[in-house]
Amino acid sequence: MGRRTLPSVKQAIVTAMPLIAGFDPGTVTTPVGGHGLNAAKSR
Repeated sequence: MGRRTLPSVKQAIVTAMPLIAGFDPGTVTTPVGGHGLNAAKSR
């Protein structure tokens, strides 16, 4: 029997779905220097 069939797991999934759907798509970052990177250029 898979764990996803347990009532407590089903309820946890139902509760988490709106939270997961509301996540931001992400944050875009730009490296400005570091090991293996060239020095940052002036913008």
